[in-house]
Amino acid sequence: MLESEKINALFEESKAYIENRINLLKLEISEDFSDGTSELISYTIIGIIGAILFFLISILAGISISIWLDNYLLGFGIVVSIYLLLFLFFLIFRKSILKLPLQNRIIRYIFKNNG
Repeated sequence: MLESEKINALFEESKAYIENRINLLKLEISEDFSDGTSELISYTIIGIIGAILFFLISILAGISISIWLDNYLLGFGIVVSIYLLLFLFFLIFRKSILKLPLQNRIIRYIFKNNG
């Protein structure tokens, strides 16, 4: 009878341990998910504000160059040409400038939170 009580106690402790591990895993997953989601939302908000700022600065630059050259078409054409050159630069060098650094940052973020 004593052996069966020990086995039952061991079974109950094992069951409680497994339930606690499951709860801990749920908490860790929720923390990682909420951290990642909040970071994504904050970067999205910053990106939207940055895009609006960038758009307004572009208009300001176009108007300023147009007034300086006394030609609106040429002023805005210069601004568009600068953006075209930037686009081509990033298109050509996207792997080394954008893709690899972003991959490295994501990998560091994952292992920082799991290590």
